[in-house]
Amino acid sequence: GVLAPVACVSVTHYEPCSQEKVCRFRRVFLDARNHAARMLDSLTLEDLRHTPPVTDSDLAAAAFRDGDGI
Repeated sequence: GVLAPVACVSVTHYEPCSQEKVCRFRRVFLDARNHAARMLDSLTLEDLRHTPPVTDSDLAAAAFRDGDGI
């Protein structure tokens, strides 16, 4: 699937944006896409075997409430 959070930084579903040349958020979204791609590229099935499933408390972690974190 598409890793890019916005189409202007997508490799496979790129869509131009009129603000590309000046947009500061584009760099952030490109870095997020690249980080996710690197992380997934280096992940092995053995890594997954030792990774616990996501829980409801993981999604509602205090660090990510009220606009903090994610």
